[in-house]
Amino acid sequence: MTHHIGELVGEFPDAVDRILELESTNPRFSDLADAYDETMDALQQLECRLDPAASEEECARLHRREVELLQELCTLLVS
Repeated sequence: MTHHIGELVGEFPDAVDRILELESTNPRFSDLADAYDETMDALQQLECRLDPAASEEECARLHRREVELLQELCTLLVS
């Protein structure tokens, strides 16, 4: 369950213990962390393409999704 730790610690460096706790006890947090990982992987693949203009709209969509997920994860981390 702790496969999200690397990505999330980069965003929430002071919350390692809380991330580990929520990953093992909160299915919603785990689902959001999975979605965040998938979004970041897709975004990285898209940004590595040679023709960035062809994927500008998709890139913007993924960045919006990243922000939404981070907001939800942050809400769970501080609750």
